[in-house]
Amino acid sequence: MIEIRTSQHNQARQMRVRECAFYETQTEILQSVPMLNMIITFDVRAEVPHYAIDKTPVTNADYAAFIQASGYTPKHSGN
Repeated sequence: MIEIRTSQHNQARQMRVRECAFYETQTEILQSVPMLNMIITFDVRAEVPHYAIDKTPVTNADYAAFIQASGYTPKHSGN
């Protein structure tokens, strides 16, 4: 296992300014609204918590073989 330490960084995000729940084509009225459909960019401070990861990739087939051979039962049934 490899230890990955907690890290913090700025993450750039973009979004288009839209009216909520408006799915029809644009009208002249909507085109005249300031900032509507403009793409804005902003930074979000993101923190990735401490975790550990296998040094070698494990495929789904590898994991299935491990489950079969060991009889291990995952805590979450979706795994």
